[in-house]
Amino acid sequence: RNDMLQEHAELESMVTSYCLLANETLLLLHYLSSTTVETFVRPEMIDRLAVMLNYFLDHLVGPKSKQLKVKDHDKYLFKPRLLLSKLVEIYLNFSNQDKCFLEAVVRDGRSFSLDTFTHATHVLTTHKLVSSSIITQWDTFTHHLSSCSNQLKEDEQSLGDIPSEFLDPLLSELMVDPVILPTSGNTVDRAVIERHLLSNPTDPFNRKPLTPDMLVSNTELKQKILNWKKSLQQSKNKE
Repeated sequence: RNDMLQEHAELESMVTSYCLLANETLLLLHYLSSTTVETFVRPEMIDRLAVMLNYFLDHLVGPKSKQLKVKDHDKYLFKPRLLLSKLVEIYLNFSNQDKCFLEAVVRDGRSFSLDTFTHATHVLTTHKLVSSSIITQWDTFTHHLSSCSNQLKEDEQSLGDIPSEFLDPLLSELMVDPVILPTSGNTVDRAVIERHLLSNPTDPFNRKPLTPDMLVSNTELKQKILNWKKSLQQSKNKE
């Protein structure tokens, strides 16, 4: 029994530490989102940021929120209302300063759900967690997410079968800014490889050392992709 009690106490201490860390981390991100956003909205960072925020929102007000059952919030420093209010303002801060953030939020295939954002509006309003001004901005943001989601789906359908040479070999997605890896000769999308290099400074094809400054723009392939997309758009306009 003593062992069980000790283990329980250790788990309680761990949960409290995690909750405290979550509170402080989100407050720091809230501050940074209102002052300096350039680092976070770089191509290699923006998708990671959106995925992280969507993941938190899903756990706070999405279907997974039912798993968060804490009887004594104060004991464990669990502050879901504070977390939600700050998370909402973080979304708004980034969306107000960089429109590419909207697309990044919608592109997240794991946690993004428009229903979750809509339900967040209900929770915010019911519990009066933020001002009416923030609620209005959040409604507008949610509407823009809906429009962006519909537009991305239409764009994806209009592309049809993408030529294999235009696809990033790591994610099988249409490349936007193809670059050549001098260490292996392979061509990948810049944002994809720079995201990889943030945690692993090696060529993913042969593990040789690789840094962002070594990447070489594949201008010829980029122009081919632009011409192909332009041709599709012209065909669509004729219909």
